[in-house]
Amino acid sequence: MKAKTRLLLTLVLCLPLLTLHPTRTARIVSAKAQPGESAWRDEFESPSLQPRWSWLREDPTHWSLTARPGFLRVITQTGGVFATRNNQKNLLLTPAPTGDFRITTKVSISPSESYQFAALQVYQDDDNYVQVNRSYAGGSVVSFDLELGGVVTNTNVAVSATTLYLRICREGTTYAGYFSTDGFNWSPVGQYTAVLLAPKVGLGAANNLADVPEIPADFDFLQVEPAVTRVLLPVIMKSFTALRQTPVQQPSPTGSPTATPMPGTTPTPSPSADIIFRNGTVLTMQGSAWEAEALAIRGEKILAVSGDAEIQALLGPGTVVVDLHGCTLMPGFVDPHTHIFNSARGSGLSLEEAQQIALENGITTLANMYNTQEFLSEMQEFHQSGRLRVRTSLYLNYTTNCGEVLGDWYRQHPPTHVPGEMLRIGGVKLFTDGGSCGCPAYSYDDPRCGYGDLWFSQEEMNTIVAGIHASGYQASIHALGDRAAEQALNAIEFALIGQPNAARHRIEHNSLVRDDMVPRYSQVAPVALIFGAYPACKATTNPPPEAYQHWEWRWRDLIAANPNVHFAWHSDSGSDLFPVAPLHHLYSMVTPFEVDGDGVTICSTPEWLTQKMLTVEQVLPMMTTEAAYALFRDDEVGSLAPGKFADLIILSDNPLSVPPEAIKDIEVWMTMVGGRVEHCAPNHETMCPGGGLALLRSDLP
Repeated sequence: MKAKTRLLLTLVLCLPLLTLHPTRTARIVSAKAQPGESAWRDEFESPSLQPRWSWLREDPTHWSLTARPGFLRVITQTGGVFATRNNQKNLLLTPAPTGDFRITTKVSISPSESYQFAALQVYQDDDNYVQVNRSYAGGSVVSFDLELGGVVTNTNVAVSATTLYLRICREGTTYAGYFSTDGFNWSPVGQYTAVLLAPKVGLGAANNLADVPEIPADFDFLQVEPAVTRVLLPVIMKSFTALRQTPVQQPSPTGSPTATPMPGTTPTPSPSADIIFRNGTVLTMQGSAWEAEALAIRGEKILAVSGDAEIQALLGPGTVVVDLHGCTLMPGFVDPHTHIFNSARGSGLSLEEAQQIALENGITTLANMYNTQEFLSEMQEFHQSGRLRVRTSLYLNYTTNCGEVLGDWYRQHPPTHVPGEMLRIGGVKLFTDGGSCGCPAYSYDDPRCGYGDLWFSQEEMNTIVAGIHASGYQASIHALGDRAAEQALNAIEFALIGQPNAARHRIEHNSLVRDDMVPRYSQVAPVALIFGAYPACKATTNPPPEAYQHWEWRWRDLIAANPNVHFAWHSDSGSDLFPVAPLHHLYSMVTPFEVDGDGVTICSTPEWLTQKMLTVEQVLPMMTTEAAYALFRDDEVGSLAPGKFADLIILSDNPLSVPPEAIKDIEVWMTMVGGRVEHCAPNHETMCPGGGLALLRSDLP
């Protein structure tokens, strides 16, 4: 009876692409298993392994089926497949089902030192796999790892339990990882897209570092289930209710961590929306047609984006309807490089006050780009206290802005990619050249700085970036001068060794680029961040020699020459040099003017700086979708699509329809994060659902 209960529960918990409804027949749209494929389960109750299994790099002294009867025990030892190690012993593997499938295990392990782990794995080879594991990485975590071509991405969730169920679901090229403490209630760890050729599935345990104690990992079972056409859901529900006599919850493992449709698709709607926005312009920043008529929200996510009639079908007795009165609804701005938090104290602000400035300017997601170990602790406490209301990624400093090496302390804090998390460890920040300390590294003799300051040799920078890459982090490389940008390109190219930039290593600023460097951006494919506002009101230096003036802020031809490179804006705000307001940056990027920090003074861009001006149509994606891509949040935010988080703003006017010179006068009237209003401008409370003044359904004409 216990085994039967588990099987029925598994069918409910991980039905790939299955639309669930309690009263009607389930709609099956997942791939069928190939003929001859069926679900199977190994309880490891025999003293010998089933013939289906094979060992990779077997060490018979470190595994046993008899040390703990009914379990496969694997003793960890030095080795692993993470990044460049490729030496893990005792990987137990068997061919994966063809098509969609799910695999589940239960494991007991007590890791206490980095990086002891026990893993459930889908494996092509040592450089191409996904795995969900119980491990220790500066703390007890469940980690979901992807390695493609030697490039590692991972997501961690803190846990304390030493016995866990682990699960991987595959739908097409999407792999999702989960864990559970009881086998009934599942939590998502992460989701990746990967093409693994003729993969195998299996189990393993190891120590990724040398000189770490060997510990046992006890696997209770492995269950492998191809995606097959299943019995009707009402039959499953009836059988399950008879067996367990408790209400069936609808947990998340349906193949995607959030149990929601993939962004850009239209889900089968819930009975009603919590909030509807209508009678305005909805800029979705999604697909080729950016405008829609209305948008519906349920909970913290977008339910639907469509025409007025379709959205009205989602009205319910409790739906709050907001009349936009012709205003513009669009995704919240994403600022992937700011110092608004770490500079708060020096500006006489608290973290709450700095955060409120961001929200008032329509920023719903940001990256704070200067984080020492001490400031990381401060931000973690700010988040844990429930006060963090802007989605924030922290990039941990490998160097100071003066090139002083802070070391690999960042390794104690693995990068995280939990969908929707408010505080994320995004990657590692390092400086190639000067700027706020010293001078940018030029190829010409600058009258003020000479050739500037390059903090590292090319060989040193190659080693640093390769180490960051091998450890599974995204590198964020400050580069103002052309010699610095060239060094950053070389170092990323060295770390990737011919593979795609799946780690999304970034080059920050790119403010001085020589002619011969322009095509290299397509060859290396960094995520390239460019300044928004030019500090025309603050510039006190003389222009560069005439022969080099076209190297400066050459956004137009740099973007045109590299159409497949991801370019994102950034404010670099946190001092009086650059404004916080994204709309002021947008104004500066599409006109030959800049708004000074006082919000009033208008300054002209120098006449020699001709290449910085772009179109609004070019810049808005840089401030939303492309900026989200730079932060590995493009599946969560940056556009308005069903299944994405309801992070959005209301503007007084449409930046696409007003003259560029009028963009500076557009106001942010409402900012929402995860379906919750976090800023409501005075006298615009009717735009702010939850403020008590939004129209109810009965008021809808």
